[in-house]
Amino acid sequence: MRMNYRCICKNCGEIYYSATSINYHVEKRCQKCGGELIEFSNKPKLGEILTALGLLDEVKLAIALNLQSSLNRKVPLGRILLWMNFISQRELTKVLDLQRKLF
Repeated sequence: MRMNYRCICKNCGEIYYSATSINYHVEKRCQKCGGELIEFSNKPKLGEILTALGLLDEVKLAIALNLQSSLNRKVPLGRILLWMNFISQRELTKVLDLQRKLF
């Protein structure tokens, strides 16, 4: 069974699609800017994209996820990250746009 892979450029956010893993690609760089490509094979979650792009570290993500699970109501992770000043509104908008394009 073939899996569809999606790669995002860490620098410019360009998205590439492939039926084979990036490990089999000769060119592991963005054709647009030469930046590093990050591979996703499944539907990536917001925190996964943020950490892969270097916008959020694992510790801050864990703190935000713990807070989210402790709340009495469902609050989107992006809103919690904004409340805690872990990311900016511009970064959140960028990553949400990328996430939508990956599906």
